[in-house]
Amino acid sequence: MKKTVFIFFLLIYTSIWSSEHPIINEVMYNPSTPITRRKWVEIYNPSMFPWALQGWAIQTAGDEFRTDFVFPEIWIEPGEYIVVGESNVPYADFTTVLNIPNTNNITRGVRLISNDGRFVDTVLWDFPNINHLPDDTSNPATQFVLPVPQGYAIARKPNGFDSNCISDWVATRHPSPGAKNFNYIDLSISDLYLTETDFIYAIKIVIHDLSTANVDKEMIVLTVNHNGNTLYKGTPNLLFNNQIAVISFEVKPILNILNLFLVEISYPQDVDISNNTKSISFFHGFTPLIINELQYQPVAPEPEWIEFFNRSDDVFQVVNAFITNASGRRSYFNAIIEPYDYLIITQNRQQFHNVHTYVDMNKVIEPNGWATLNNARDTIQLF
Repeated sequence: MKKTVFIFFLLIYTSIWSSEHPIINEVMYNPSTPITRRKWVEIYNPSMFPWALQGWAIQTAGDEFRTDFVFPEIWIEPGEYIVVGESNVPYADFTTVLNIPNTNNITRGVRLISNDGRFVDTVLWDFPNINHLPDDTSNPATQFVLPVPQGYAIARKPNGFDSNCISDWVATRHPSPGAKNFNYIDLSISDLYLTETDFIYAIKIVIHDLSTANVDKEMIVLTVNHNGNTLYKGTPNLLFNNQIAVISFEVKPILNILNLFLVEISYPQDVDISNNTKSISFFHGFTPLIINELQYQPVAPEPEWIEFFNRSDDVFQVVNAFITNASGRRSYFNAIIEPYDYLIITQNRQQFHNVHTYVDMNKVIEPNGWATLNNARDTIQLF
């Protein structure tokens, strides 16, 4: 009788744990270093049993999943990590080329598949899913991890936890290849913008929870300042969806002066306060800086250029300004413009000087990037 009970218990125990298998635990697909071949995938065994990985494959996808690496004869022990990385990943246990596209605004992914196809683990990020990539529950997939900045990895939260939900994954600025995912709190103001409807203005604040540990919303403090005056300071009612929360404040901008809004979020255990503030500024009413003249169809060797004019009585400081064309390309620049004076940005400062030798070159700058001016039809906007 005792023997029968033991066998029955063993069968139940084996059945419970048979669904647990090695999983993708962390992925670095957007390394910050300029050196190429720095991508890696971490595999973790969350079960209580060793697994033979021979014949298991890591696949990556842009347009479709393709096999990048097949494991040789090797076992992964319970709680063990294996890193499969590219040639410039010094801590990789195995080296391969991971064909993860660098293109943004399209779904990409990594998949771990067993040698018999029974066990599959998939993580997809970015959207839209125009290539109809599948995940572990849907074909095509409908949920995706948000894309991360350079130097960030995506990691399971908590370590080794797999519920086949997108909420299992978070962005981490503390990658931990070959080790347990680091738990920390990191709240970020990822965007701040102005809206206007029927002359009612509001600023919208986009807050991103980058944490790998649970955040107590009652401990979050948000501060909103307008031209040095506090409009709001308190604990907002934040509703996070896929680690993103958006909150809106109605504001009353002052006419004909620069309206500067500074927003800050704070949390006692936040490990990175560099991403906790964001500002936005705009003029309500009279705008001092205008586009005054432009050359969109020059004859060689003259380059394209745009002239701005400060039509106010005050010195105008331009910080992180940019122009865009109809295709969305941007030219960023900083400058100080005296009252009723000019500023010229150009595609090539030296070529501009060769043609316009009489122009004061202290008023001519090359921006960061150039929004090419279409000769046939275009729209130029200054922000």
